[in-house]
Amino acid sequence: MNVQSLRTKPIWIASSEVVPSRLDPEYYDPALTIAEKHLRSDCKLKWKRFRDIVSEPIYSFGAYELTSHITFVPPGTGTVPFLTVTEIENPFIAMERARHIDRRSHELLSKSACQPGTLLLSMAGSIGRVAVVPSSSGPCNSNQDVAKAIVDKDVSDPYFLSAYFTSSVGIAACEREAAGAVQKHLYLYNIEQLPVPDPSCQVRLAIGNKLRVAENLRSRVRALTESALADVENLIDGKFDEAACLAEARKLAEEFGLEVP
Repeated sequence: MNVQSLRTKPIWIASSEVVPSRLDPEYYDPALTIAEKHLRSDCKLKWKRFRDIVSEPIYSFGAYELTSHITFVPPGTGTVPFLTVTEIENPFIAMERARHIDRRSHELLSKSACQPGTLLLSMAGSIGRVAVVPSSSGPCNSNQDVAKAIVDKDVSDPYFLSAYFTSSVGIAACEREAAGAVQKHLYLYNIEQLPVPDPSCQVRLAIGNKLRVAENLRSRVRALTESALADVENLIDGKFDEAACLAEARKLAEEFGLEVP
């Protein structure tokens, strides 16, 4: 499909296809409209609305007036990561960059708390950024620009959805539903309407597991990098444990086919 040619040629929209609440021309972008028709005409792939694959209502933030009561603190025992659009990197979260809040602030913002497995989708700024709160993170909180969704795992898979919304079609779906005269914004009711593919459970799990493995590898990359830097610093400070370093290095060499030290 030549997207450029579709954008330069007008198309006709049947009156039955006009959404009463969306009369803005961007919503009926020729490329997206025709692509949607092609996708929906393929009976091999079923589609659902986002609202049909969550186990509870999609939510965002407790109350704007509470923002002045948030206390940010250095990361430490008992602190809670406070996630914003900035930390969402399609399709992962840069947890190491997140600011932390104290436990009192987290309890105050109980309506915007999120747990491992929660799907996050940006609503403002960079619309449509998506990621899943990783299993290693523990409880988190998030601001008003990020929608939180608890995916019903009997119906869909959060990591599969993260892959979908990172794809060109998923990104286009978010951009299409975004509304606003000055600055585009995805509201909760827009997100509920987002179309999502509904393949078999096996396919959802297969695709989702690729991101799960990739997420684990990201964590391992960070751990190995930190370990290497610590080894160098300990070597300089005279605190280096050569035996432990060599033992770990030999295991890694065997695993990745590297020269054994």
